[in-house]
Amino acid sequence: MNNGLEMPSVGLGTASHQNKDSMVSAIMEAGYCHIDTAFIYKNEEVVGEALAECFAKGKLRSEVFVTTKLWHSQYGDVEGAIKESLQKLKLDYVDLYLIHWPLGYYSEPKAPVHKIWPQMESLVEKGLTKSIGVSNFNNQLVWDLLTYAKILPVCNQVELNPQCPQPEVVKFLLAKNIIPVAYTPVARPGAVENGDALCPPDWPDLRKDEFLQGIAKKYNKSVVQVMLNWGLCRGHCVIPKAAGLDHQKENLDIFDFKLTEEECQQIIERCGKGIRLCNKF
Repeated sequence: MNNGLEMPSVGLGTASHQNKDSMVSAIMEAGYCHIDTAFIYKNEEVVGEALAECFAKGKLRSEVFVTTKLWHSQYGDVEGAIKESLQKLKLDYVDLYLIHWPLGYYSEPKAPVHKIWPQMESLVEKGLTKSIGVSNFNNQLVWDLLTYAKILPVCNQVELNPQCPQPEVVKFLLAKNIIPVAYTPVARPGAVENGDALCPPDWPDLRKDEFLQGIAKKYNKSVVQVMLNWGLCRGHCVIPKAAGLDHQKENLDIFDFKLTEEECQQIIERCGKGIRLCNKF
């Protein structure tokens, strides 16, 4: 990261995840060392219980990178917000604290980012988080932030997957030494069947894409693994969700092959329709 610290390139996304035992197995058996949560996920206490169990079993705090996020209802007291999260997580600090959405217009009172960011910086100075960053920011918002930030954002967590590649966002962030972190990195396959309220009825399942299946066959990998490797090849970190141990292991087994630059570009040309699931603006 741009502050000299390291962030594991694959993390466990925990949105809608409330199973402590699954989180423990992800860390202790599958080998995850990066856990991503947020205040609005309403599972920080579950994550905290899972972490405490892992530490009791011998895992070191320094071996687990923990991210959580500030919600727009908390802008009035940023330090109080992170302390509440730390209490739930049973931690003295988090490794990364993000502004979850640039939703200052909807907060009461309204809070522009230039008022929030100095409070974020103070959290680093007080040792409550090692690093700070943003999420769901477009290039204009990041550019503006860089004009006054004393402590730079280390990442911007945004929706990135083959059908939502956001090439201009990725290009800009990498040029500014800010890591793009991809949520929904495999575009929520099976979301329609699972009744995901965010997904329209015609939401595609990229696991069924014949072109991606061909690449997967070439490397003897699953389509999901191909999509995650595509993200790494573009310079993303990826935080896929997975509850079952086999799925968790599958998502980590992506470092023994590398897509070619041509394949990465072909995936964008084939799948990159610019369809967004979460961030519609």
